[in-house]
Amino acid sequence: MPSTDENFRSRTVATTNTKTSLTRRHVLRASGGVLLGAVAGCTELVGSDSRSDEYHQLQELPIYLESDVDLAVPDDVQTVAEPEEADLIVLPDTAEIETSQAVDWLEHQRVLALVGKESQPTYLSWRRSDVYVEAFDPSGMGEGDPPPKLLLCWHADSMVHTSQHSWGYDPTDSDYLDGIDKTLERIDS
Repeated sequence: MPSTDENFRSRTVATTNTKTSLTRRHVLRASGGVLLGAVAGCTELVGSDSRSDEYHQLQELPIYLESDVDLAVPDDVQTVAEPEEADLIVLPDTAEIETSQAVDWLEHQRVLALVGKESQPTYLSWRRSDVYVEAFDPSGMGEGDPPPKLLLCWHADSMVHTSQHSWGYDPTDSDYLDGIDKTLERIDS
């Protein structure tokens, strides 16, 4: 939308046809520029709402994907062969790991991501274990409703923090990756 000053000029030109400094051609050229700018702005707005394939935080960390996790990651995200080489460990919601292993990873400042509808019960079973209670303060986590389909946990300030993500539909790989990337951004800030 043109500014008030541009509206005033347009009205002035329209009501005073005798001005020689602003011809009809100048007015049309100026209006075309304003219209082009408005259209360019609209296309930029449409582009900013579309889903980005760039996951800035994920691109900065080595990631381990458990073989049972069915999650396609972009080529520009570095995946590693062993969890010990990763800063982010992505596990299925019914991970076949010992609680002591999860506690060890958390103690070594790794972020764990549980993917799937059973992620919350799996994490809560870790929290109820003696190994977890000995390592961390077990208070502070409530059950999400609806239960999350993505749960991330990380150790900071002598506590394990969580981020839970739920969707009203079956999430896509992009939904999971967006949730992980946004959580990593919050952790980093």
